[in-house]
Amino acid sequence: MSKQKITYIIWRSNPGGIEILVPSLIEHFGSSRCTVFILRNIKNVSNDVLESLDIKKYYGSNNNLIMSVKLFYYVLKNRDNIYHLFNAGPLVLFILKLAYAKNIIYHIRGTIYWKTKFDEF
Repeated sequence: MSKQKITYIIWRSNPGGIEILVPSLIEHFGSSRCTVFILRNIKNVSNDVLESLDIKKYYGSNNNLIMSVKLFYYVLKNRDNIYHLFNAGPLVLFILKLAYAKNIIYHIRGTIYWKTKFDEF
C-alpha cells in the first residue's frame, strides 16, 4: 500500500503562529509525500517559511470566491489526500467537505471563528 499524500492548508507562508511548524512536519513525513495549499496568493513573501523546502505549492487567491473555487477543484482532484488545516476557519472546512475530502485533520489552536449558532453548525 502506498503512502497517502499530505496537503497542508495554511493562509500564508510567512512566519506566524502555526506556519512555523509546517516545515518540521514536512521534513518528518518527507517532502515527496507533502504539498502545501496556501490560501492567499502571496508568492513573494518576505521570510517565507517554506522557501528552503523542495515541495509543490499551490496558491489560492486574495479574493475569497476565487480562492474557494481553486481550493474546491484541487480537493476534488485529490480527495484521497490527507488534508491538514491550520487555523483555516469554517469556510475552508466547508469547501473540503463539499469536495468530498476523505481525510481531514482540522487543527485549530485557540482561535474561535464562529460568532453565531449557524457558523458553529
